[in-house]
Amino acid sequence: MPADVLTVIEEPESAAPGHGQVLIRTTAFSVHPGDLQAVEAYPGKAAQPVPAGLEATGVVEAIGRERAWPRVSRSVAV
Repeated sequence: MPADVLTVIEEPESAAPGHGQVLIRTTAFSVHPGDLQAVEAYPGKAAQPVPAGLEATGVVEAIGRERAWPRVSRSVAV
C-alpha cells in the first residue's frame, strides 16, 4: 500500500537561486493519483527515493538575478 512506502524527509537548506530561478519554501503539496499509481506499479523496485507530489503551495523565499516576479514573501502555487 502507498501509505506503507511513502516517507516524509527533510532536505538540507537550498542554495541561493541562480539566474532566472525562484526559491520557494513549500508549505503543502498533494500526493497526486499518478504518484500512487507509480508506487503500486513498481513496489520496491525504485533505485532511489522518488519524490511524490506534482502540485504544491509555498512562499517565495528568494529570487535569482534578472527576475522581478514573483516577489519575495508572495504565496504561490506550482
